[in-house]
Amino acid sequence: MPSDNEPEHCLLALVGLSPAVLTETVFALCSGSSCDTPDRIIVVTTVPGRDLLHKQLFTEGGWAELVDFLAASGVETEGRLRFGPVDDCIRVVPSLDRSCALPDIQSDADNVAVADYLMETVRVLTANDEVRLTASLAGGRKSMSALLMSVMTLLGRFSDRLVHVLVDPPWEQQPDFLFPGCAGTFVNGRTGEPLDPGLARLTLAEIPFVPLRLMFERETGHAAGSYQRTVHALRSRVGPRAEGVELVLDCDDASVSVEERRIALAPLEFALLGTMAQFAKAGRSPLPDYTSLGDPVRRFGATHFRADDFGHWSHRVAESHLDPKEDFRRIFSNLRSRLREAGVPGVHIDRIVPQRGRISMDLPASDISFKNSSADRQKHHP
Repeated sequence: MPSDNEPEHCLLALVGLSPAVLTETVFALCSGSSCDTPDRIIVVTTVPGRDLLHKQLFTEGGWAELVDFLAASGVETEGRLRFGPVDDCIRVVPSLDRSCALPDIQSDADNVAVADYLMETVRVLTANDEVRLTASLAGGRKSMSALLMSVMTLLGRFSDRLVHVLVDPPWEQQPDFLFPGCAGTFVNGRTGEPLDPGLARLTLAEIPFVPLRLMFERETGHAAGSYQRTVHALRSRVGPRAEGVELVLDCDDASVSVEERRIALAPLEFALLGTMAQFAKAGRSPLPDYTSLGDPVRRFGATHFRADDFGHWSHRVAESHLDPKEDFRRIFSNLRSRLREAGVPGVHIDRIVPQRGRISMDLPASDISFKNSSADRQKHHP
């Protein structure tokens, strides 16, 4: 069992018509200096896959043999490797209309059913901070593996893993082979020579993935969202994100134009947004916190200060006594609401206004311009 301060390690494995994919993956996870023994195992499969798992791993004793072998090899198995011939451990994908369990994956509807079921399963596991997930895409049809990869990209976290087990020849052609060192008589089908299972080699390949849930928490976290609905929502947001966003800040009247939508801002809203725009044009890295934004905002206001115009926004900035740590977060939140009310798309707002984990403006310098700035005034009034 995991210690009190460690999350439970759950292995989610796809299995088709080869139960050995599961035993090989577990063996590889438990081997070597990087031993990462699962506490709990969940298999997603079809009806024939379930029947073969029951037969080879439980009726014929393959699973008990693996656990005993690992324990004898020094792997801590007490309270770990929890897996058995029950529905909670071996989960058969239901059909799209939930009228039956899938015997195979042969149609578009079957693929949709697999995608939705994997989405539901992974969402529950990754929503629990007390669970660390390793997902294995080694078994099942290629479409299942591709869908699991996609679902992990949508829902996986930095603490989660995606893996694939590689088996050296000729062992992948031995139907009774379960793991290196397993019992049985094995013969090389090409040469007819006997094979020693103790010499078999497995490689656990790590598959890197990008956890998009950190960028799209609202879309990926919706409990009732199907796979297709979630993908559609993300595509609708990513599409505009790939396009340019023209941002023009007018230093005369403290307004901002986003894709020709003009929005009047409060003085401090404009000063904060203008400061972030200056940083973006200069290629500055994101700020570590809001406190480091205080002096730059005051300098931005001073740069555009108009002593002869007491109604100018720069006076309000000069007179303000704000706590950057508390007030700036509130001002940016108000700015986000103001842009949303003006009809600016959410994907544009996310790039323009700093947000949790990214105190910066996510726009290239070419998309940002200032109008009626102090530099412009000097050009026209030397």
